[in-house]
Amino acid sequence: MEKNALIAKVQDNHNAFVAYINALTEAEFMHSLPTKWTAGQQLEHILKSLKPLVKVLASKEGVAERFGTIDRPTQSYEQVVEAYNQALAKGGEASPPFLPEAVALDRKDALSQHLAETLQLLAQHLEAYSENELDTLVVPHPLLGKMTVREMLYFTAHHVAHHHQKTRENLAQ
Repeated sequence: MEKNALIAKVQDNHNAFVAYINALTEAEFMHSLPTKWTAGQQLEHILKSLKPLVKVLASKEGVAERFGTIDRPTQSYEQVVEAYNQALAKGGEASPPFLPEAVALDRKDALSQHLAETLQLLAQHLEAYSENELDTLVVPHPLLGKMTVREMLYFTAHHVAHHHQKTRENLAQ
């Protein structure tokens, strides 16, 4: 997937998730099952997951210096999704920096707005990256290890869709 289409997919998936969250009633937003996150916690987790990526991608020179490059073909979207699903099946889960606190209803708008601003920054930072750099520069993922920037964007697009689906499933129970 080319850069502009990938940026659009990341934004579209996040926007769909935020629209879903914002349409929830107070009871739905606060609903939780044992050991499951509320919709608000899902929203905070997505924001906590996105912010470090935006910070890292702010300087492609910094990405190259800190994490280097990779000399292998970039995995497809489907391969990245499969690797993530396998990691989850083996017990992988969010590490402490990405775990959400309890999220009160009065934080919903602020979290949604912060996520929108963070997505806008991500798109701006990615303008500096060439298609080749998306496939050669590496960033670390806490569960999946070293990934190309393109693979990380594939993950980011899928990750929010995954949590969108989990939120729907939790509310359906």
